[in-house]
Amino acid sequence: MGIPQTAKKLWNEWDIRLFILSSLFLQVLLIFLAPIRKRKLSRQLSPFIWAFYLLADWVAAFSLGLLSDSQNDNDNCGAIANKIRRSAGHLIGNNTNKELQGFWAPFLLLHLGGPDTITAFALEDNELWLRHLLGLLFELAMAVYVFSRAFPMERLLFPTLLMFFAGTVKYGERTRALYLASMDGFRDSMLRKPDPGPNYAKLMNELTSKIEAGLPADIKIKEELNKEELNTTLTVTDDDDGPEPRRLTDIEVITKAHQLVEKFKGLIANLIFSFNDRNDSQAYFKKRTPEDAFRIVEAELNFIYEVLYTKGAVVHTRTVYVLRAFCSCAILASLILFVFTKKHNYDRIDIGITYALLGGAAGLDVVALIMLALSDIAIISYTKPSETRFVQPPETKSISFDIFEKIQSSKNPRWSDSMAQYNLIDYCLTRSLRCVTWTVSKLGLRDLLDHYLYTSYTPVDPKLKEFIYSELMKKSKRAKDARSIKMLCSYRGSSALEESGFQSMLGWSIEAEFDESLLLWHIATDICYNVDNSNNHDKDTATNNTSNSDIKPEGGGNTNEQNTGYPTDTIKPEEGNHREMSKKLSEYMLYLLVVQPSMMSSMAGIGLIRYRDTCAEAKMFFPIQKSKTKEQVRKMLKEVNTNYKPKDVKGDRSKSVLFDAVRLAKDLDKLPELRKWNIICVVWVEMLSYAASHCRGHAHAARLSKGGELLMFVWFLMAHLGLGEQFCIEAGHARAKLIVEK
Repeated sequence: MGIPQTAKKLWNEWDIRLFILSSLFLQVLLIFLAPIRKRKLSRQLSPFIWAFYLLADWVAAFSLGLLSDSQNDNDNCGAIANKIRRSAGHLIGNNTNKELQGFWAPFLLLHLGGPDTITAFALEDNELWLRHLLGLLFELAMAVYVFSRAFPMERLLFPTLLMFFAGTVKYGERTRALYLASMDGFRDSMLRKPDPGPNYAKLMNELTSKIEAGLPADIKIKEELNKEELNTTLTVTDDDDGPEPRRLTDIEVITKAHQLVEKFKGLIANLIFSFNDRNDSQAYFKKRTPEDAFRIVEAELNFIYEVLYTKGAVVHTRTVYVLRAFCSCAILASLILFVFTKKHNYDRIDIGITYALLGGAAGLDVVALIMLALSDIAIISYTKPSETRFVQPPETKSISFDIFEKIQSSKNPRWSDSMAQYNLIDYCLTRSLRCVTWTVSKLGLRDLLDHYLYTSYTPVDPKLKEFIYSELMKKSKRAKDARSIKMLCSYRGSSALEESGFQSMLGWSIEAEFDESLLLWHIATDICYNVDNSNNHDKDTATNNTSNSDIKPEGGGNTNEQNTGYPTDTIKPEEGNHREMSKKLSEYMLYLLVVQPSMMSSMAGIGLIRYRDTCAEAKMFFPIQKSKTKEQVRKMLKEVNTNYKPKDVKGDRSKSVLFDAVRLAKDLDKLPELRKWNIICVVWVEMLSYAASHCRGHAHAARLSKGGELLMFVWFLMAHLGLGEQFCIEAGHARAKLIVEK
C-alpha cells in the first residue's frame, strides 16, 4: 500500500518550508531555555534541552541538503519530484524562487552558529571542536553551492551576501568557543610563557673563569621577596576594619569573583599556583562572611560556566565586538533591502517565510545584544572605577552604580542552590513499581531508573553553608606550609575524632577505605536519626551540660575548647540543627558515590560493589519485617546482636557493611545527644572536603551545566582558603650575584 499522491504533493510542497521554520523555532527555544539549566536541577527540562540542542544542528544541516537537492530539481524539469511540485501549483522551478532559496541558505549558517547561551550541552561536546570546524567548512561550501545555483540574483544579491557574512561569523564564533572550552584550549589559554629562570650556565661559567684567573670570587644568593613581605597584597584595601565585615554589594561580588577566577579557573585544568596567590586569596576570605564567600564562589563558577558552555570566552573581546556590530548592521540592512525589493512572481507563502527568517534573525540578535550588555563582565566594565581600588566605597557610588546594582540583584540565581539526597535504607525498603523495575532491568536500565526514582533534592540551608565555611576556616588557620596543607586535605574524619577525644572508640570506622567509611557513616547516621525518639532527645538536651555522662573523652575528660575543639559544655542547645545537617550531608555523599561515581572515581575504590552487597544484605533482612514501619525496621536492625564482628562470622567474600554500620550506630548512641550530632556533622564535613579535594577538575566542571554541585563550592572555597595541593610554587627566582673581592 503506497503513500497517497496527495500526501506526496503536500510533502514536496512544504518539506523545505517546514524544516527551515523548525530550525528558526529551535533557535528561539534554545536562547531562552539554555540558561535555565545552570540554575535548575529539573530532570524534566534537561532532556528537552538536550533534544533541542541536537535537533538544531541536524535540522539546519538537513535543510541545507534539501535546498541543494531542490536546486538540482530546478535544472531537471523531467524529474518526478519537480513534476509533483508543478502539478501542485508550487512554482519552485522558477528562477524567482531559486533566488529565495539562495537567500535562505545563509540563514541556516546563522542557525548553525547557534545562540550565545549554549555552544555545548555537555563538556564532551567541546572536545569535538575539530569536527565542528570541518562541519563549518562543509556547510559553508553547501550554502555557497546553493547560492551559486541561484546566481545571478538580480534582486536579492546584496541581502544574500550580507547574510552570508553574518552567518559565517556566527558559525565561526561557535567553533572558536568550542576550541577555547576544550581541555587543551582551556589549559593553553591559561599557561604563561615558559620560564627558564636565570641563566645558570652563564653565571657558573663566569664564576669558573674568575676563579681560574686567580680572582677571589663567590656567589651570594638573596631570596626573592614574596608579595606578603613586600606588603603588596591585592586585598588590603578591600576589607573593612571592623570586626563585623559589611555585606558586599552584588557588583562587588562579581568584580572580586572576576578578579579571582582569572587565576583560580586553572583548578579545572589541574594547574598549579604560587603561595602568593594563596596568601592573597586567604587574606581576603578570612575577613568575609560565609554568605559573601559562597556568593563570590557562585559568581566565579558562573564565569567558568560561561567559558565552558556558552560563547562567553569569545564574545567579550574587542575583535568580536566589532564583528558583532557589522553582523547586526548586515542583518538590519538585509531586512530593509528585502522590504523595498520588488516581490512580483514570488510565492506569498515563501515571502512570509523570508520575513519570518529576517525578523527572527533580527529579534535573536537584539536578545543576544541585551544579554551581552547585561552580562556580568559587561556590568563590571561599566562600573569599573578610575581609582586603584577594585570597588568604589559606598559614599562615592554614582547613580549609574546604583542602577547596575539593581539590575544585578534582579538576576536569577546562578546555580540551583540544591543538594541531592539518596538514602540506602529507604531504597531497600521501597517495594513499589516492581513490575516496572523488572522490565527495565531486562533492558539494562535498572540503575538509571533507580537513580531517577529514588533521588530527591533539598535546598542548601544557609546554616549548613555557615557550618561548612567555619570548619574550613578552622583548617585554614592551621595550614602553614605545603606539608601541613597536604595533611589537612587527607583528613576524612580522623581530625574530628582526635579533637573530640573519641579516636580510640570510633577511629576504626574511618581507618578503612573512603567508600567503606562513607557507607558505614551513612547507615549509622540514618539509624541514629530515625531511631532517636523525641523523649530521649529532650532528655539529652536538658542534661547535656551536666557531668553525668558515662562516656568521657580520652585524656582524663579534659573538655576545654583549646584542647578538644568540641567540648560538651560549649555546645549550645540551638546548635541541635547539626542533626539535620548530618542527615543531609550523609544522603548527599551517598548520592555522589552511587549516582555520580565519576566525581568519586579517584577515591571510591570498590564503592559500588560494597553498596550493592550492602543493599542485598539489607533486602535479605527487611522482608522479615514486612508489617513494620520504616522507623520500626531501623530500630529492629539496631537491636541485632553485633558483639562479634560481621567479618569474623561471615568472612570477607561479601563486601556488605550493613551490620558494621549498626555497630557504629551503637557506639555513637553512647555519646550525649548534642555532642554526638556535633561530632557526626564535623566528620561529614571532613568527608565532604576530602571528596572535593580529590575529585578531578573535569568531573567538577561537568556538573556546572546540570545545576551545579555543593561539592564544587567546597572545592573552590578550600582553594581560596589555602587548602589545596595545587600550591606548589613556594618562592620566586633566587637573586644571585657574582661577587669578586678586591
